[in-house]
Amino acid sequence: MVDYYGFYYKQKLVFANAAFERLTNFPVLFIIDDTTGRYPELTAYDEIDFKDKNGNSLNWDNVAFNDGGKSYYYVKVPTILVTDTDYIYVYWGNSTTIENKMGVWSK
Repeated sequence: MVDYYGFYYKQKLVFANAAFERLTNFPVLFIIDDTTGRYPELTAYDEIDFKDKNGNSLNWDNVAFNDGGKSYYYVKVPTILVTDTDYIYVYWGNSTTIENKMGVWSK
């Protein structure tokens, strides 16, 4: 097992900030399409976590989970800069994560 904070898999998610301004505490919708085969072993909505560049867990809310299909997650990202190089990571393959819906939608 590769150790990505106890997860088996990791993928970098890069933002293309079309707003042309710095976004702060912004809920971003991520659609994970498991039909592409890019997300092996993602079999439950709570086997996932989103982290910033420094490895800090971010608040997330699972809107819909579809094993083998499209799943929808809102993730509250602390800052999205006006560049095409800002990013967070998605990790999966560990069922010990905790969804924090309230943290996504609180101010």
